[in-house]
Amino acid sequence: MKQTISLLSPSATITMRRAGKLCAILLLHLNNFIKESISTLDINYESEKWTSINGASSAPLNYSIEGAPPFPRSLCSSRNAIVCHGIPCISEILKSGDIVNIDITIKYRNFHSDCSRTFSIGSVLYKHNHLLYVAKKSLKLGILEANPGVNICNIGTAIANYIERFKYSIVKDFVGHGIGISFHMLPFVYHYPNKNYKLLLKPGMAFTIEPMINLGKENIIQLSNKWTFKTKDQEFSAQYEHSLLITTSGVEILTSI
Repeated sequence: MKQTISLLSPSATITMRRAGKLCAILLLHLNNFIKESISTLDINYESEKWTSINGASSAPLNYSIEGAPPFPRSLCSSRNAIVCHGIPCISEILKSGDIVNIDITIKYRNFHSDCSRTFSIGSVLYKHNHLLYVAKKSLKLGILEANPGVNICNIGTAIANYIERFKYSIVKDFVGHGIGISFHMLPFVYHYPNKNYKLLLKPGMAFTIEPMINLGKENIIQLSNKWTFKTKDQEFSAQYEHSLLITTSGVEILTSI
């Protein structure tokens, strides 16, 4: 059966905007909390507390996919060579020189919003700071392509054209996704050229762009917990993510303050 892409109604759009704002404010709140000597589990608990106080819930907690146990935490914390889906842990203590991606998904009145940022801890090597800069800019360039009437594959082409200048690599195993009443929906958003996937963007479409950029090669390996992936060559990886809404006049970043 062919799956269809849901378009947000005016009332759903209002709720999605609130969900996105909560996601953005939480990430800003964590900016003042994330520092040397705290554990990634501390970050998880701070996120849980803030989310509950603000009338929302954390979508990742107990989220299930085929072949893996329910996700045990409320956010993903992916440090250094961990590409994505890192599980917060009391023994994982942040130290100077680390980078850590914090990926959060808020559920508010049955609507989801997803965003992430990679934080630098203490004194970080120039090459890792540059990776963060490039990863963040690649997201911005992808967003610039997201306009009504544009082919969705233009997003990945813009990201890849930029990344290639630095000989970094893009993880192809994971893509952006539609978001709204469900955590993961259509459309898929590839972060690299995929001319076989043709779709014109329409007002009311909501989705994420979330390129994972590796300092080394794109190859990744899965850890035994069935959730977490890391770079095969142990080089650092960075990611930034926003949830977006296509409007009649352009694109709205839902997870921006």
